This record gives sequence, structure tokens and C-alpha cells, in this order.
Amino acid sequence: MGAPANGASHLDGIEDRFRHEIDHHGLRTAWLAERVARTLGLDAGNVQAVTEAANLHDVGKRFVEDAVLYKPGRLDAKERHDMEMHVVFGAWSLMSNERSRPRLAAQVALLHHEWWNGLGYPFGISGDAIPLAARITAVADVFDALSQERCYKPAWPRDQVMAYLSAQRGRQFDPQCAEAMHDVAERLPANWHLHALSAERPFLPAASPGVVSLPPHAALLRRPRASDLSVALHGA
Repeated sequence: MGAPANGASHLDGIEDRFRHEIDHHGLRTAWLAERVARTLGLDAGNVQAVTEAANLHDVGKRFVEDAVLYKPGRLDAKERHDMEMHVVFGAWSLMSNERSRPRLAAQVALLHHEWWNGLGYPFGISGDAIPLAARITAVADVFDALSQERCYKPAWPRDQVMAYLSAQRGRQFDPQCAEAMHDVAERLPANWHLHALSAERPFLPAASPGVVSLPPHAALLRRPRASDLSVALHGA
């Protein structure tokens, strides 16, 4: 009796500590993506659209089991698969709600783990086949994820984060997006993450009522297919 209770208590403590991290990570990623988009020269309308979409990129993690989401260690193969499904769940949830700019937001939710060299998921597409908004979000997402403490790792120092981004330029990341993120990072204050969380935001907050909703067809939610989403996102 004692061991399971202690284990449950330990997991509960981790969950309590990181419970708001999905929302905060979305806000910080959006804040960074906005600056990357500006550095790339996007116009105001496209900067706004990228920012909104980046804020919602990980919304699918709300449908991942807490035991996987907050596991303080390496995921096994099944857990990794379940975690990777967040891109599909997120896209489905956004497409089911008209108020969340579904097409672009759903594309970013689905494709922000695709790699420039084609080794990402869920499709393994590469290069310019990945929408620019997803490529921008990808580099902002990783910069923030590495910079912050997570339940399975400590925060990385800035120089280590920058070294990783440089090493993955042209591999995981669009080279231009990685370069823009580097330029943005060089101008960031040490407490940039606090600025990101306190800044005025003209985009949808990650926890807005109605934005995070289950797709209308429960059977599809239980086993959604990325191929179905691809058709829906790129169809007429």
C-alpha cells in the first residue's frame, strides 16, 4: 500500500508543479515566433496569424494521459507514440472550432514536429513542403522547451541552447528560421520568459473557453489518422 501511494504522491507533485506549463509554453513560443516572423520580414497580418497559431501548437497535449505527459524520465516506445499523437489530437480539436482560425492553427499543431530534412513526424515531409508558420513555430518551440525546466530535464543554459540550434540548422530546422531565431535570441534579456508571460497579447490565450474542444466524432478521436487530417487541411 505504501509504495503505490508514494508513487502517486510523487506524480501528483510533478503534475502540480508543471500543470500550467502547456499554457505558459504556448505563450512563450508565440512570443518568440512573433519575433522570428518579424525578423524574417513577414507583414503584420502574417505575423499575427503565425503568433496565434504558435500559441496553440501544443493544444493536443491536453488529450495525452498525465502519466505520459508528466513522466520524469525517458518514454518507452508506446508512451512515445502516445505523446507524438498530440499533433493529431491538436489539429482535430482546432479544426472542430471555427473561432480558432482552424486552417493555419491546425496545420501548425499537426506539422510543428516535422523536420527540414524529412526525419520528423507525423508525415516525414521536408523543406518547403512544411508550411512556413510550422517551421517558425518549430524553432521557437524548441528554443523555449530547452530553455525551461521540464519534469524530465533541467533548464539548459543559453549557450547550450544556441549550440543545439546551430547544430540542427538545415537538419531539424529551416536554415532561415534558425538564423532568425539566433538573431532574436541574441537580443533577449535574461528574464525574457517573464516578459513573454506578462506581455499584452492580441492573440487567443491557450485556455480560452471553446478553443480546446473534443472533435465531434468520438470514434475518430479514439484513433484519428494523420492522413485524414492532411486531406482535410489541404482540401477545398
